Amino acid sequence: MNQGPIRFNAIAAHRYGRKHSDPPGSNQWDDSNASGRVVIAIHGMAMDSATSWFTLAPLLSQSGFRVFTFDYGRHGQGWLARPRGRGDGLPGVGHTARCAEELNDFVDRVISATGAESVALVGHSFGALVAQYYLLRCDGAARVSHFVGLAPTVHGTTFNGLLRVPGAPRLGARLVGANIAEQAVGSDLLTELYRDGDTADGVHYTVISPRWDEFTTPVRAQRLEGATNLRLQGWAEHVLMLYTREALERVVAALN
Repeated sequence: MNQGPIRFNAIAAHRYGRKHSDPPGSNQWDDSNASGRVVIAIHGMAMDSATSWFTLAPLLSQSGFRVFTFDYGRHGQGWLARPRGRGDGLPGVGHTARCAEELNDFVDRVISATGAESVALVGHSFGALVAQYYLLRCDGAARVSHFVGLAPTVHGTTFNGLLRVPGAPRLGARLVGANIAEQAVGSDLLTELYRDGDTADGVHYTVISPRWDEFTTPVRAQRLEGATNLRLQGWAEHVLMLYTREALERVVAALN
């Protein structure tokens, strides 16, 4: 795939994502000459791979990594996420456990295709929680070397206080998707997930949080005990950090 120049541009990413399913520089399944460490990037709730990884995928490819991405979690779509006319509706809204099963299947496929002994996982927002569930509850740690979470909902979110309103998590699940309630701070899923600690043995963890976040709140909930927890200095927030040099260069550094 001719990935072209790397663009740190959210508008360009949105336009690209409307026409493509794969980000530039990713999913080169048939390249027998390809080498380099393998990275699987996992988009967030109600987002997609082509838009989310429009900048990071070619940056990683240029840095010598093989990048693979996939869209997942279309089960459990709420009313607002269901298909309207063409398309399959919004991805990334399904139950966390089932999303982790999809990740497990994708890791199998990538390892089979590449011959890699292990992969690195980069997850944004809910995608990082999916990666955590895979590592801690699907025995994924044996096949993963690195975890990088970008504005992750690993310990849930209050969604700027909205999910604290009585009945809001259930309403959010009906409107958007099943994992809204599971991402609420203090949910049964999160309590069970971390009963034995925050991290999986043998995996190098890095968390990169924006200076300000309107979705994954409070920002301190993004931290993981035992991880390298970093806070950006620039003004990029939850989504825009995916297109900022400071954030993405820290991803490359963490994987190295």
